[in-house]
Amino acid sequence: MIRLPLAHLQEAKTNPELYKQKLRSTSEKRPSNYGYFNVLRDTVLKYHASSENIVSTRSYLEEKLDKFKNQRQCQAVVDQFEWYVEENKRRSWPTFQTRLNITIPTPGWIKANTIICSGQIPRVDMIPSGGYAAWLFRKKEPDGWFNELRMPLIQDVLSKSVLGVRPDQVYVGIYCFEEQYVDQRQYSVDEIANAYTEFYDLLKALGYSGPDETIN
Repeated sequence: MIRLPLAHLQEAKTNPELYKQKLRSTSEKRPSNYGYFNVLRDTVLKYHASSENIVSTRSYLEEKLDKFKNQRQCQAVVDQFEWYVEENKRRSWPTFQTRLNITIPTPGWIKANTIICSGQIPRVDMIPSGGYAAWLFRKKEPDGWFNELRMPLIQDVLSKSVLGVRPDQVYVGIYCFEEQYVDQRQYSVDEIANAYTEFYDLLKALGYSGPDETIN
């Protein structure tokens, strides 16, 4: 089965023909690239897993950064983590779950076990006034992140398949660490329906146009 990562939907939508080549090479082994942002992301998730124990999490971060040589970049990671902690405290929304894996449902005309679109939501909060918020983590703020195809799909899958609530009870947000920027959006029923139409059209553009057809 071929996996289409949720995080790649916008890339695939922008140039389906080029992305076909990427899908063909998914079985090829790629070199590991564990960098500063990976350390930051893992530290943030460690923070939540430790019941937000800031002392133990800072020690974890220091230990991870000891392996890197660029002290300026290391300090930037520390500063970004401290910003995240303060932002999390300011918002004061209880974290419901971390590292949540979700799968976007494919249409019935897709042959079983040919392609799956899935991804991981780093953090889901309970909103004290009601509802939930799903958060994605990014190194930099992407232009027009709220227009990305995956955002309304995440809202819909979380509401119906994971949380069992109405779509209007779920928000989708983003943390951008370099800019220290955080924002969230909620998508209408029509926007969600349009996102599924685009998603299905993308599958067709990638070569999945019928139950017996795969990438060609």
